[in-house]
Amino acid sequence: AAYALARWYRGHQRYDDLVRILTVRSRKLAEFGDADRKAEADFRIGELLEGPLRRPHEAARFFLDAYLANPGDNPAAGARARVLLAGTDSVVNVRNRLLMRLADLREAYKPALLTLLGDLLAPHDDFEGEAERRYREALQINPSLANALEGLGRLLSRQGRLEDAIEPLTLAARSPDIADDRAADDAASAARALIELDRTEEAETVLQRALVRAPESQRALLELARLYERLDRKPDEAIVLERLAELSLSSMLRAEVGYRQAMLLAKQFRVDPMSEAGEKARALLLEAVGADAMHAQARQALLELAGARSEWSIVAHM
Repeated sequence: AAYALARWYRGHQRYDDLVRILTVRSRKLAEFGDADRKAEADFRIGELLEGPLRRPHEAARFFLDAYLANPGDNPAAGARARVLLAGTDSVVNVRNRLLMRLADLREAYKPALLTLLGDLLAPHDDFEGEAERRYREALQINPSLANALEGLGRLLSRQGRLEDAIEPLTLAARSPDIADDRAADDAASAARALIELDRTEEAETVLQRALVRAPESQRALLELARLYERLDRKPDEAIVLERLAELSLSSMLRAEVGYRQAMLLAKQFRVDPMSEAGEKARALLLEAVGADAMHAQARQALLELAGARSEWSIVAHM
């Protein structure tokens, strides 16, 4: 009867009544110790409160309940809880709420909550120290927890602690528990730190491994192109830039790629601006400036080349 009534409420868009029925069901399932089905009910309540009822501040609690019922099985609930907790309450209140939940949580699930807490604290300068501590507490219990490794690595990288950031970012990038595109982003961050520390061979290895998993990762490809530019490996840089150029890019990245492709021809077109290399560079730079008129380096390079080619109409528009 309750199921039929719930379907009727849903069909007639009586969402408040549907939430009431689902809340009763959630409490009953808690009494029976059926954590998995309770998590399903809590997630559905959260969806209704966040969506048609537009009460995200209430939805956060239900998503959090669904997540903590079994973090490994309910990552979507964790993702929604993270977004809503960050956006609907003060960081102090969120911190206190999560710490209250920590004491009664099963030991195996504590790393997930500690990581969530770290994620919510890390964007706030005053709480960066505690965020790092919470990530490390999570990793003490579960050293291979990918989300904690990722969060810690990104925090350390943002703080400029490059040497410390490399290991957690590299481990996160290799974890099967991280989605391929995110893993490639982590690899790109690790590679950038390695390049800054002049550990270029390691950086290339990290990026190539990431691109096996995510061959169209724009960030990893761009980082690899930058690495090859630094190493003056122009043929390799050209191949990577061509891979990037074939992807659907944002205007800013399209301009950056076009500019870099043009500058691979700089040695030739500066000797002979009217050469085939000059023609190709001109087309690439026009495309780059057309994609992003604020790309200062592309504008300057086009101005230089157009002047050398006596193309004064282009110069006049720069």
